[in-house]
Amino acid sequence: MDKRWFVVAAVGSATFVTSLDTAVLNTALPSIRADLCMSLTDMERIGASFLVTYASLIPAGGRMADRFGRKRILLCGLLLFGCSSVFAASAWSSGSLITARILQGASAALISPTCLALIGATFKSVERKKRDIAVGVWLSLAATAVAVGPPMGGLISQYADWRYIFWINVPTVGMSALLAVAGVCERSDVPRRKTVGLGGIALAACAILGTVVTLLLVQDRGPGSPPVFVSATFAIITALAFVLHERRTDDPLINEEMRRSRTFMGGLTVCFIAHFSLMGAYFYSAIFIQQALGYSPTRAGLIFVAFSLLMLLGVPVATRVCAAHGTHVSTAAGLLTMAIGIGLSAAAGTGINYLELNAVFGLIGAGYALMTTMSGSALAVVPESGYGTASGLLDTARELSSLFGIICAGTILMAEEKSSLAGGATTGEAFVSGYRTALTAAAITMAAGAAIGSILLTPRTDDRRSSSPAHPAHPLDTPGGRSDHDPSGK
Repeated sequence: MDKRWFVVAAVGSATFVTSLDTAVLNTALPSIRADLCMSLTDMERIGASFLVTYASLIPAGGRMADRFGRKRILLCGLLLFGCSSVFAASAWSSGSLITARILQGASAALISPTCLALIGATFKSVERKKRDIAVGVWLSLAATAVAVGPPMGGLISQYADWRYIFWINVPTVGMSALLAVAGVCERSDVPRRKTVGLGGIALAACAILGTVVTLLLVQDRGPGSPPVFVSATFAIITALAFVLHERRTDDPLINEEMRRSRTFMGGLTVCFIAHFSLMGAYFYSAIFIQQALGYSPTRAGLIFVAFSLLMLLGVPVATRVCAAHGTHVSTAAGLLTMAIGIGLSAAAGTGINYLELNAVFGLIGAGYALMTTMSGSALAVVPESGYGTASGLLDTARELSSLFGIICAGTILMAEEKSSLAGGATTGEAFVSGYRTALTAAAITMAAGAAIGSILLTPRTDDRRSSSPAHPAHPLDTPGGRSDHDPSGK
């Protein structure tokens, strides 16, 4: 058997387990909250802790892979992910579980950048058909994890123990590591970076962490408390230091060509807006469906399958729309479709039935599929030598915006909930009111993103560059293993 397929199996299983971990967790959160006696803020931190660590360390993971070798960093990431999963499964309090999630986020940041790099390097010199099959297999595994995660989390939390959602990671991580040892062979003649740019990476991570802590403290203690002032000051100072470092260093995270590209920066902006709106709605919908509508964890999880299936089935359609009308049209249509779906959910409230829930989430999934060609267009205006950094920046924007979306949606929800309680509403009524307000804000933001995307992503003559199909875009942005930024269109 061709050893290249061991590489596909290794990175595919690694991608599957890291994608599955978060997808499974969403529908198990109410069971975890009851068992560990957590507050709503603690639940938010469990989701946020993974996202902020993962997002802030993705650039570091990519540069470490370039410096020390992709295979070595992949194996280190898998080992850390396995150990942190055991820690999470053994958690005895909200604090211990949050710590475990931080470690999982750090390990996922080592794994994620190496997977796409390994496929690109392994299949670089073979015919395109084999490379397309390899990326297609990888895509299928990632999409499968997104689809089966919610119902699996519901089944485990309802009929077993929520701790098994972390125990199931261990054998998959072990299999992936064995496949990587057996199949990944890196060439010794490939040049490696001399440095990993620790200064810029450290400053960026500090700025992100300071911002997140500020938002969390605003929720807990109000905007005028001294800790909020301290953390906000820290975030501003480190962000300014990062900007100064970027201007002075010879190897910035965002180079001059990326900063000057309207399409690339527009792609980052739209990516941020889309995931900011989507993840805030997604996170609290899992809680709303169980607590307000009374569905079991299993039935709640099955609703998210509609989102995943329509997303997967819609990617080929998105590719044809993009080819016929342009990325700006497909992206704007996708964001507008998601805004409609989120808005319908907000308008219906507790009056929505199970079939209608599936239809709404399917509509949101179809909208997400339409915007998946955006990353390919953003990468197409970057020189091939900068694809790794550009892809990492898009991944970072995607994860950071998800985190901010969860925090901001929670802030809106709790503020409205508090106001409703003061007005005499019951606890359940107050939660539903807060949920509907948060989703309405998400829908409005998503619709604004559609307008912004239609403007920023409109092609510019000086922003069109050819790109190599040897470097596919983000896994969910390239249907069937075909790079959307391939000029041939084949």
